[in-house]
Amino acid sequence: MLLRFSLENHLSINKEQELSMIAASLKGDGGMLIRTPAIPKEYLLASAIIYGPNASGKSNFIDGLSLMREAVLYSQSRWEVGSGVHSFPFLLEAGRNEYPSKFEVDFVSEGVRFTYGFVTGKDKFIEEWLYSYPEGRLRTLFTRTNTSEYKFGSGLTGQKNAVKDLVRDNSLFLSAAIQNNFKSLSPVFEFFKSLIFRNSISSPPQAIYSEFKGKKFDNRVMSFLKSIGTGIDGYTEIENKRSEEFVRDSREFMDFLYRKSDKRDEIVKELSEGLDKEYKIEFSHKTLNGQSVFLDVARESTGTRRLIPLLVSVFDALDNGLILIVDEFDASLHTQICDLIVALFNNKDINENNAQLIATTHDTNLLCSSNLRRDQIWLVEKDEYGASELYSLAEIKTRDTDNFEKGYLQGRYGAIPFSASINNILEKLQIDG
Repeated sequence: MLLRFSLENHLSINKEQELSMIAASLKGDGGMLIRTPAIPKEYLLASAIIYGPNASGKSNFIDGLSLMREAVLYSQSRWEVGSGVHSFPFLLEAGRNEYPSKFEVDFVSEGVRFTYGFVTGKDKFIEEWLYSYPEGRLRTLFTRTNTSEYKFGSGLTGQKNAVKDLVRDNSLFLSAAIQNNFKSLSPVFEFFKSLIFRNSISSPPQAIYSEFKGKKFDNRVMSFLKSIGTGIDGYTEIENKRSEEFVRDSREFMDFLYRKSDKRDEIVKELSEGLDKEYKIEFSHKTLNGQSVFLDVARESTGTRRLIPLLVSVFDALDNGLILIVDEFDASLHTQICDLIVALFNNKDINENNAQLIATTHDTNLLCSSNLRRDQIWLVEKDEYGASELYSLAEIKTRDTDNFEKGYLQGRYGAIPFSASINNILEKLQIDG
């Protein structure tokens, strides 16, 4: 479970900004709240929805959390020596690109609270730290300073010094430890694995086919599609034999790509499995006389094609207590569909495993949703220097009877594209033209 995530000097984020999933003390706001023995005095939120105008920096918060996950899981195994640390500092302040960037996350995994973070320079990791709070008491597991100076706490068991010697300037100690089966850090590893990102605005048919190949189609996805009026009432799986020429050319191409790899034969063999067959899914629709007509995924609407893989991730998160992060939540989706997905996470009977949803959106209708508390609504706007600032609606003085959608569109809470009337803007465009 995510408690908070903070970010500094990354893309449009200049000074440190924090997204908190810890519930505020609000009167009159119900909704689902999560309890955990790891922080017995606090409640956690099941979802957070981030608003703001185009180019305000909403996606940059998502990008920062995604980069953090990538660095933890793959910096040791996939980042090449001398390739840097994938750092993207704020550039709209003179000299800021020379400053370090900071990433920190507070979370609960396997019943224990952890705080993990790192600081990056232009081409290397400068600092790294991990703390745990067993029984509510702070315990240092390790700290890393000046890139290669380490201090290990007694709570961290395993071959610490052996792993330390494997760490490069552009890789994390945590990533190296994970690659070397550091079992005492498995709860931290599992948290970063639990972050699911859905950033694609549209899903091509092939991406949908890959979601279901070799898997059982989730009946809840079909029930959802039926309930919202897509016209879909069933599906069929199709496998067609590919031509020998296609299979031969594909294998030759894969062999060429991995020719320099010491595991070439193993990789090509794995990628070639099932290459001789083309897997597809078709969805059925009822005709006027009650017969079923099957349509290829490519003939379904853009919204349906985006919704299907999104629903797979939604139910995966709900089943396994994962954290689903969706950028452009409302893209090609009706507002009632978005509200229904939010309701799934905020329903105690459905979200039994304390999954969480974080999403960016422009859909202002959700501001009136009964499924969202004020502390679940976050706003992003840029200051006069082009830096993104993040804040919660709960930080603004409001009344329970306020129409939050109307107030937001009127500019009472900030984070809107413009405050002038449309007529004034049209007049200005005519004059400037």
